Amino acid sequence: MATYTVGHRLDIVIKALNMTSKKFADEMGISYNSLGRYKRDERMPDPDFLSKLAELKINLNWLLRGEGSMYVSLPWEIKPEHKKTKKVQFINGKPVLTDTVEAIYNRTIIFPVSAEISAGEPVLVPDNYEPLQQIEIPRTYLRTQAEEYLLFRVNGKSMEPNIEHNDLVLIRRCYDWRLADNAVCAVRVDGAVTIKRVQLDPKRAQVVLHPFNLDYRVQIIDSFQNDDLFLIGTIALQLRIY
Repeated sequence: MATYTVGHRLDIVIKALNMTSKKFADEMGISYNSLGRYKRDERMPDPDFLSKLAELKINLNWLLRGEGSMYVSLPWEIKPEHKKTKKVQFINGKPVLTDTVEAIYNRTIIFPVSAEISAGEPVLVPDNYEPLQQIEIPRTYLRTQAEEYLLFRVNGKSMEPNIEHNDLVLIRRCYDWRLADNAVCAVRVDGAVTIKRVQLDPKRAQVVLHPFNLDYRVQIIDSFQNDDLFLIGTIALQLRIY
């Protein structure tokens, strides 16, 4: 099969979606035999089939003519000319800046910014908070399903120099305080949320919230006496948009 044919590019789509041909045909509502004819270039894809591909953000101009990239570039997504380098900072005890290349952006997930998270005194998050921004994050950075993560914008300077004001932090949901010990976490205290390094003190039944910035105070919370102390999750990824 020539590499420039519709059938070949359709095969690339199936592999990119991590599906078997049978599962792909079922998902798209066509027979396995019809899909085989598309892939062998014995028949051009039907309009209904192309419409379903478009819903998956597949660039039909690329599929049919080989022009452009495989995925449609939506208004909130990073344009190809800006994808060559991106600064992404991981928090894993030894934060490092890494340059990523365009190839890893082939499979991405769009995360809305759920709310602001305080790097200072905890702040209330309104129930009707409307995300003002959506961020495209490569799927390869996620260890689990996307539904397990929340994206917050940092408001405040208590975590500097490691985490700066206006940084974005991707929080992986976690409810086990034992996994939060000595980790940077999102925590809700008395209905307000904050980001701090958590330290557990089992002997005193206390949770200690440490800032990185020494100009800010350490918060000591008696876990037995505070009914509204809730672990949202641990930090999985930190992004700084330049």
